[in-house]
Amino acid sequence: RQLTPAQAMAAKLPVLGGETDTVSIMGWGLNPDLSAASPYHGAMCAVVESVAKVVAAGGTASPCWLSFQEYFPRTRTDPKRWGLPAAALLGALEAQLQLECASIGGKDSMSGSFEQLDVPPTLCSFAICTGRASGVISPEFKTAGNAVYLAAPRYTEDGRPVFSTVRAVFARVEQLIREGKVVSAWALGYGGVAEGITKMCFGNRLGFTFSATFDDEALFGPLYGGFLLEAVEPLEGFAPIGQVDADYRIQYGFERLDLEGLQEKWEGKLQKVYPYLIDQGQAQPPVYSYTAQKAAAAPA
Repeated sequence: RQLTPAQAMAAKLPVLGGETDTVSIMGWGLNPDLSAASPYHGAMCAVVESVAKVVAAGGTASPCWLSFQEYFPRTRTDPKRWGLPAAALLGALEAQLQLECASIGGKDSMSGSFEQLDVPPTLCSFAICTGRASGVISPEFKTAGNAVYLAAPRYTEDGRPVFSTVRAVFARVEQLIREGKVVSAWALGYGGVAEGITKMCFGNRLGFTFSATFDDEALFGPLYGGFLLEAVEPLEGFAPIGQVDADYRIQYGFERLDLEGLQEKWEGKLQKVYPYLIDQGQAQPPVYSYTAQKAAAAPA
């Protein structure tokens, strides 16, 4: 049903003749709420998120290249306003150094103010790598009965990812996808496990049952650099957090969430802008046609 949002794009490279299996894979990272609270943490996690989405699609974190889109309130002569882009760039730089991924392009603007209105401090990270079209996977759940695993890095007390664990998780997930052991993967972000499981269910109208041992404190916490992995066989080193079900609902202990209702609320948010669920009536648009009597062509 194409309802699970794609987290990354993959495009074959143009060639003059024949076929190629080479693709570019690109993902993005940004959370405006986190960036407004701390531009340093927001930019750092944006870099991690963008690279994680590339990895989840079947790409690689090394080598991987970045491009930043930056947009900040007008700084004027206020040191605190100058501190917003400074903090964001320091956070992004730390993530680049730790992941060994360089930002090689981008665009910045310091004019995000109108009268008393300011944009949130924004550093959006785009990550891109090359890969194989035959190795690309999509994020929606594939088959009822498959187990789902959580691969997650550790975080410091002040909310910064421990990059040694981020690199280890990236490398392990890349290996599992490359070996064909993972059939769908979701790069976790601001909405945590709850967001990932719900959106992975939408695509093929499948449900999910959490295992009794899953810690509910991990349901909604942000987890940049983490992944949900659907596998057809046990993944060594990981414990399953549940399994995909044929019934279109999410089961957590005695709690049962109807995915029909969740899907309706999720899709309904933008119906005023993209009204594909709202009846537009039966009026047909006018048809205009023209047949040329003489074909125009450049002189020989």
